[in-house]
Amino acid sequence: MKRLATCALFLCACLQVRAADVNIAPGQDIGVLTNALIKAGYKETGLEMMTFSKDRQLSFWSVGEGVLILTYATKDGNVTGMTYYLSDERPKANRKTFELEVAEFSLTTKEMKIRLPNKAMEPGSQSPKVQH
Repeated sequence: MKRLATCALFLCACLQVRAADVNIAPGQDIGVLTNALIKAGYKETGLEMMTFSKDRQLSFWSVGEGVLILTYATKDGNVTGMTYYLSDERPKANRKTFELEVAEFSLTTKEMKIRLPNKAMEPGSQSPKVQH
């Protein structure tokens, strides 16, 4: 019996059994996602942005070279949208920024699925939506 237990532990270590992959996606609770982001080592940050709706709030997280913005409903705390915000390092007057719609972000694999927001982002079209 002792050998069986030892073999089971060894097998688990070899298979690198880990917790289930945590995916962030719209429809999930902001409190749960906040805890998951903190446990994954991400830091909350801020941008000079706000919503114009009392029904929505924003939560900002440093991810890579950009900021993951979670939009959530104040009534139930469910995430209603996600955006990945990137900008270059030029002064604000000359800087280019990109706001990409995020369909899903995996905290385990660090992969982010970006949804193409409109025809302007499709192959053969003009440049993507850029704010100056």
